[in-house]
Amino acid sequence: MRDWRPRVAEAQAQQVFLGGAEMHALSEKLPAKIKSEYREEPGELCELVVDAVRPGDAIMIKSSNGIGFSKIVDALVKRYPPVEADV
Repeated sequence: MRDWRPRVAEAQAQQVFLGGAEMHALSEKLPAKIKSEYREEPGELCELVVDAVRPGDAIMIKSSNGIGFSKIVDALVKRYPPVEADV
């Protein structure tokens, strides 16, 4: 399994949401300064993620297609619909 700790640190992540059995080890090894939430079932993260995100936040969602994180993306888009940028 890939060690994501360096990538999370490089990104200067302040909060990380992890889902699925393979991410349990990472959730226990992240530095204390990075707030993290782990759930074995990714679907259990949806409400946590949507409630944590605020307008202007930069977020990244990384998962395999079949794990179910698309539900999180759908919920975020519903709460924060895309807007046309003034150019």
